[in-house]
Amino acid sequence: MKYDFDLELVNNNSLLLILQQIKKGSVVLEFGPANGRLTKYLKNELHCEVYLAELDEEAGREALQYGKDLVVGDVENYEWFEKYHEIRFDYILFADILEHLREPKDVLAKSKLLLKQNGSILLSVPNMAHNSVLINLMKNELTYTSVGLLDNTHIHFFTYHSLEQMIKDCDLYPCKKMGTYCEVGKNEIINSIYDVPGISPEYWYSRKYGEVYQFVYELKKGKEYIDEEVNILNPFYHHYWLQTYIDDGTGMKEEVSSKYNYDINVKNHRFELSLDSECETFRLDPVNTSCVIKINCISVRHDGVESVVEEYTSNAEHVFNNIYCFHTDDPMILINTSEMRKFNEAKIIIDFDIISFDSLCVDHMQAIVEELMHTFDAQQSKMNDLNSEIAILNSKVNELNRQIQNLNKEKEELSAIINNGSKKNRFGMKNL
Repeated sequence: MKYDFDLELVNNNSLLLILQQIKKGSVVLEFGPANGRLTKYLKNELHCEVYLAELDEEAGREALQYGKDLVVGDVENYEWFEKYHEIRFDYILFADILEHLREPKDVLAKSKLLLKQNGSILLSVPNMAHNSVLINLMKNELTYTSVGLLDNTHIHFFTYHSLEQMIKDCDLYPCKKMGTYCEVGKNEIINSIYDVPGISPEYWYSRKYGEVYQFVYELKKGKEYIDEEVNILNPFYHHYWLQTYIDDGTGMKEEVSSKYNYDINVKNHRFELSLDSECETFRLDPVNTSCVIKINCISVRHDGVESVVEEYTSNAEHVFNNIYCFHTDDPMILINTSEMRKFNEAKIIIDFDIISFDSLCVDHMQAIVEELMHTFDAQQSKMNDLNSEIAILNSKVNELNRQIQNLNKEKEELSAIINNGSKKNRFGMKNL
């Protein structure tokens, strides 16, 4: 049976997100229950009354052991509506179902009629605009798989905007937006963010919803039934973060470190972090991968006064004009804060620009820097040789100047002798 899977309740997935929205003792209509993995939990754990609509009769009969009633048939034939039209449901579930339908909008609109006034439709759909799909398309590849984003039974595809438009067309209103996430290379589509020449990995990381694997929504019949709108759908998967550590004399420990996620589209970052009174050394890991950053300023603020920290160390391979090139996956900057502990409520402030998170770019920059350093060393060697030659020439010039001075002195002495001889002749003395 194709979709005969156990229910995963540990990792973040669409079924778990859907289950978390359902209240105990609810009346539920579940489309496409397959073998009943979700149905079983709804009945046994949440004590729900579950009505089913399933295309596969064998799977439906298996799920029915946990359900109240079952309709077998194509969802788009609407036998379910005829059989359940007098029932009003607290929840109607489309867990990875709408992408299998020819006209999902019509089914969604029809199901709305079976909702209680304050009932909810819970749905999940795969994201056709996931980076994994787009990378293959840009390589002129489109290969269907047995499950996943390009399941070979999918006949309708969704992106963020097309999903939003369908919901709007059905006069439904999202009260909660959620999602599951998956990086390129970690799902059923095997490819890499480096597969498309000329496109930096940073582009894929900066695409909105590019790593949303599934959209998971809770919908209401009207705005008046929404107590609070919740949007925890993150357009950007957190690939990068800044991490800080403190050493109180017992070493730096991962469990007491702090992480701060990055927005990939923001280049300048400024962090103000409180210094622990026991902190002797403050460690800043600017990014959790190789990177190039420009440190604008590191300072400490205490008692209303901010002063620049002039001395700190790092494991950067190259530093030039406050630009730090880290060729390691664990870049770090260490600041001695022992003298700062005496201040009340001291804060350390780090202001820096991200030049690149891209490892290929860092590699390229590393090569450029090394070539520049090689060129600089060669030029420096030539300069040293020239300076040696200049020193020799200066020595010769000094020797020539000394000789000139001696000649000038001799010239002056001869001139004096000649002048004295001329004076004696004027007084009638014979020249010898």
